[in-house]
Amino acid sequence: MTEEVYAEKWAAVKDTINRYAEFFKEKNGQFDYIYKLIKEKGNLVIKKKVIFPDEGNYSEYSPFLSADGQQLFFCRKMGTVLEPEDIYVAKKINKGWSNPKLIAEICAPDTNEAPECVSHSATEMLIFRSGVLCTSQKNATGWSAPLEFPSTINFTEWQGDGRYISNGMIYSAGNSINRDIYVALQDPEGKWMPPSTWVLQSTRRGLNEPHFCIQT
Repeated sequence: MTEEVYAEKWAAVKDTINRYAEFFKEKNGQFDYIYKLIKEKGNLVIKKKVIFPDEGNYSEYSPFLSADGQQLFFCRKMGTVLEPEDIYVAKKINKGWSNPKLIAEICAPDTNEAPECVSHSATEMLIFRSGVLCTSQKNATGWSAPLEFPSTINFTEWQGDGRYISNGMIYSAGNSINRDIYVALQDPEGKWMPPSTWVLQSTRRGLNEPHFCIQT
């Protein structure tokens, strides 16, 4: 059935599953999960590698897809471990992606940059730059030079894993040994307030039932 799945021959997959269903009686098992998906949706979502036309010996990570699905921002590292990490963007074409383009205006030769997230309109980017969080705005001529967030946000040796939320951002900060999750909000005038720590606490009902709270 594997070949049928990868060939996306869903009618054949459904026939095979129906034929062998009587031999798999376990509820909530892997077969049961696939069986329900095929019966309800008629297909499966196949995980596929993103391939660019200039595919080479690169390391690529920290992907972020624009809200309209037409632009893929990511970090690419060329060659050896000594090479810097830079931000690239590829555009959706037919069933694939265009050659990635280096966003040179937000990358520097001696620092590591990666996209953390992009706004809904794809005109603002939250950037990781060698442990410092920055922001860049896009206009008709391109992206602006990265602007570091104030020391209220960048208060320790490493900040990263940032995501915008409705009135601020959530990110992690710390050092190579210990990092915590923080939430930073903006006041009505747009000024960043001191971040609060997210703390994972176990409940009296057991360690497998945690809840989150904000420690101020």
